[in-house]
Amino acid sequence: MQKLPSITENTRSHMILVLAGVLFLGVLALDLSLPLGVAAGVSYVAVVLLGWWLDRNRYIFIFAIIASLLTWVGYLYSPEGGIHWMVVNNRILSIFAIWNTAILLYLVKRSHSAAHDSLKSLQQEIANRIRIEVETSQDLVWSLDRDGRFTYLNPVWESTLGYDLPEMLGRRFTDFHDPEEASRTFKVFQQILKGESVTDFERTYLAKSGNEIFLNFKVVPKYDFSGQICGTQGTAIDITERKKAEEGLRESRDQMRLVMDHIPAPVVFVDADLRYRLVNKAAAAWFGQSQDDLVGRDYRELFPASSVAKFQPHIEKVLAGEVQAQDLDILYPDGLTRSVHTTYVPHVGAEGAVRGYFGLVVDFTERKRAEEALRESEARIRAIADSVPVLLTYIDKHHRYQFTNKIFDEWLGTAPGELIGKHLRDVLGNEIYEKILPDVEGVFTGEQQVNEREMLYQHLEKRHVQYRYTPHFDNNNEVIGFFSAVMDLTERKWAEKAQMESEELLNTFFKVAPLQLATKDQHGRYVSVNKGWCEFYGTTPEAVVGRLPTELSFWSKERAIQIQQEDQRAMADGASIYPDQLWENKSGASYWVQTLKVAIEGNEGEKKGLVALALNITEQKRVEAALHESESKYRDLVESSQDLIWRLDEGGHFTYLNPVWEQTLGYDREEMLGRLFTDFKNPAEAARTIKVYKETLAGGNVTNFETTYISKSRQEHTLKFNAKPICDSRGNIIGTKGTAQDITERNRAEELLRKSEERLRAIVDHSPSQIILKDLKYRYLLVNRHFEEWHGVSNKNVIGKTILEVFPGEYGKKVMEQEQEVVRTGEVIERELEVPSPDGSTRTTINTKFPVLDDKGRITGVGTITTDVHDRKNLEEQLRQSQKMEALGTLAGGIAHDFNNILTPILGYSEMMLKNAKAQSGELDYINVILRSAIRAKDLVSQILLFSRRSQSDKSISDLSSIVKEVVKFMRSTLPTAISVQQHISGDVAPVFCNPSQMHQMILNLCVNAGQAMTETGILRITLNTVELGGLKCIVGKILSGNHVRLTVTDTGMGMDNETLSHIFDPFFTTK
Repeated sequence: MQKLPSITENTRSHMILVLAGVLFLGVLALDLSLPLGVAAGVSYVAVVLLGWWLDRNRYIFIFAIIASLLTWVGYLYSPEGGIHWMVVNNRILSIFAIWNTAILLYLVKRSHSAAHDSLKSLQQEIANRIRIEVETSQDLVWSLDRDGRFTYLNPVWESTLGYDLPEMLGRRFTDFHDPEEASRTFKVFQQILKGESVTDFERTYLAKSGNEIFLNFKVVPKYDFSGQICGTQGTAIDITERKKAEEGLRESRDQMRLVMDHIPAPVVFVDADLRYRLVNKAAAAWFGQSQDDLVGRDYRELFPASSVAKFQPHIEKVLAGEVQAQDLDILYPDGLTRSVHTTYVPHVGAEGAVRGYFGLVVDFTERKRAEEALRESEARIRAIADSVPVLLTYIDKHHRYQFTNKIFDEWLGTAPGELIGKHLRDVLGNEIYEKILPDVEGVFTGEQQVNEREMLYQHLEKRHVQYRYTPHFDNNNEVIGFFSAVMDLTERKWAEKAQMESEELLNTFFKVAPLQLATKDQHGRYVSVNKGWCEFYGTTPEAVVGRLPTELSFWSKERAIQIQQEDQRAMADGASIYPDQLWENKSGASYWVQTLKVAIEGNEGEKKGLVALALNITEQKRVEAALHESESKYRDLVESSQDLIWRLDEGGHFTYLNPVWEQTLGYDREEMLGRLFTDFKNPAEAARTIKVYKETLAGGNVTNFETTYISKSRQEHTLKFNAKPICDSRGNIIGTKGTAQDITERNRAEELLRKSEERLRAIVDHSPSQIILKDLKYRYLLVNRHFEEWHGVSNKNVIGKTILEVFPGEYGKKVMEQEQEVVRTGEVIERELEVPSPDGSTRTTINTKFPVLDDKGRITGVGTITTDVHDRKNLEEQLRQSQKMEALGTLAGGIAHDFNNILTPILGYSEMMLKNAKAQSGELDYINVILRSAIRAKDLVSQILLFSRRSQSDKSISDLSSIVKEVVKFMRSTLPTAISVQQHISGDVAPVFCNPSQMHQMILNLCVNAGQAMTETGILRITLNTVELGGLKCIVGKILSGNHVRLTVTDTGMGMDNETLSHIFDPFFTTK
């Protein structure tokens, strides 16, 4: 957009035009009244010079035209004052002076304007570059006036607080604090306005969302041009995530203590003196003692000496800081020998010393077998791949390395296994990845790809390779990855290319070199000059070659003699350097030049001529001056930044470091400047950083790269880098620059949190119970492996959902009600609950639910431990049934014996009376009735004795088919005709071992009950067939397998409710 002139510029232009008009009229008036002659021309020249202060150059020529016309008017109308030809000559000289002045003024003003515009553009470019660095800094950069109002904010404020910058500019910083925090911060603000500087103080700001943002500030006073304090300025770092990580670590520790106490598996913590400091309930139960009794005791007091001897080597190593895993058969305090996998995890304190270890015991047998088989398979594959003299890799469908052989790792300078899981782009770089991407995509179509390319690998120079990609198919004939075989053809290709390039280089250098380049013979005559030399002096090679400097017109005699003397000195000394010379070209413009003259020697060492090279450094001089001014302007801002700001040259040497480096690593800046950045790293980290440094020198930008530096006190500091290349005026990369942040403390907090979570996850996942954590909205936060296996769901399909989303039925509602009760009362509850399984069955469990509290005792969620007691409940039910049957049997046996005592005289005397009775006597019928009733009573007593197992049942091999047919025949004759009796007997029914009369009675009882269940009409169906059972568990707990005969009696009656069904095996139970 065109810039409009300001009011001041317009006013000045109008005043100069008015002044010029007045002067023109005044000189004309004098010229018409007096014969001024040449004096009038000189006066008009002075008026023309006023054009220097006007913005537009055309006014110079307008003034020259007006002055020429007025000079001629003066000649025509001024009084006569001398000889005519002299008057005419004076007027012509005046016009010549006017135009000569105008032309020279125009040329000088245009040259000055061009130089001014170039310098202004350079200053603007430097200011823009520094502004971009500030705008892209990860620090929050800001400036306040004396009233505490924001006058500048960089874009990081928007992403940090959520406000647009216009919403914050002009407002007081206290508007973004709560009242108490605003009061404290305002006191610091007043201190800074008195000239104090404040560093490393933390304050909370309120984001637009209402969240608190923790910031760490570094503040200095801001001065105006008169040196008075006009406000404050500085930088801040967002430390909110670090604060959250510290808070998360405390909450994680509390949750771990709470969960461990509810884990049924033994977990202990032993201190460095080998005394128990933490014992969960399961471990205490395992030892048969209370938790309080175990805490503080030496573990060696609780185990046999043989077991302690096996533990001791591993405990010594874990106390030295090594994680240990032990597989062995061990005799434990309860007297049982178990095969276990014991894991010892050291607990390292903040000072780096081992304070003790955690112990976790799990079964290891099956896992050990699988791991051994896997190791043997991998060893065989690795041996084959490492013996092949090519670079072999395997890449999966996500373009990630899953295998690399030894030669490939050596080629890239990486350790074995270091590249596994890394993406092709990350290992090979963007440039190579984009080149090979078409072939990678082609191999996933199922076709082998073969190609040759020239590529720039990390750690290596550019290599020419031939690669072959072979697809890998799965059982469904789909490509799931590919094998890559790469051969290096670089040496052969380089040999071919080097010869051709060397010839082209020598032929083109002289012609296209961006220098003023000339060669001379031993007498100082020009032999050749390049294009740059001719353009600088505005001549051609033909006009120069064969001549001495004194024979060329564009040099003064003194300069030509000086050049010849310099040539002679170079011929005598072999070479001469003139660092700063002020030259003039053909147009008279001055330039700063560096000159190098080198003598050309023959095979015998004789001087045959010389080569002269001149480099125009005028722009460099101007840039150096502008850069010096810019550096003084912005140095205070850079020096006060809390970021580590740095520059490196092409060789990796530090060329600039701001003061934060001294605070971070403890070195003085003078100790670091000029040294390689790798001098402050360990070898492995230096190699990794060199990769990134080469990427930057290739033109790439680096963001959020984390690496470690070693301080003067030999402590490691983790720094996060942002870097980009430094380019010279021609766009050539001459180094790198950037910023870094010390994130050592943040990483340490994150690592402690991660280790704590890993230990908690290992303990929770190996628990034989389901362990669940939920938030106050009853959404799943954590489920262990046992939960996933029980319900057949994966962790990712559960986390973040409520139980009604995962189990929408009655089970989900019951669980939700229990969890709401825990949140409402804050108490631990334990309930029995039927939990569904994916196969449709349900199992009885004990659900223990407890509130999860934060460090202030507030409920933040609900924890659940679900233990399967289904098998235990079945055993208890079987025990109760057995005890009930035993009691009934005891009662029935007593009653049967009492009946036998009563029946014995009845039967005996009845038989005697029957023998003595007369044949026609009426008493005979009464005696027969008594005898038959007594016999039936005897049979009933036999059945009661059989139930009580006090009498033996007579069993034999019997045909159930005939028994069923007899019962069916009987039922058809006794049941109403409206009830249909059907029988279905398979022809392959085998005989069974049973008591035939009892079996007949049992089938008859079932059929009678079925008939009584149908009031009017219905169907009674009896089915007898052969079935094969595969481990069926019957009601008395026996496991039945093999061929069995199945008897089924069904009817179409009213059926039984659950209450009646629960008593079907109770003796003497009836609904009548």
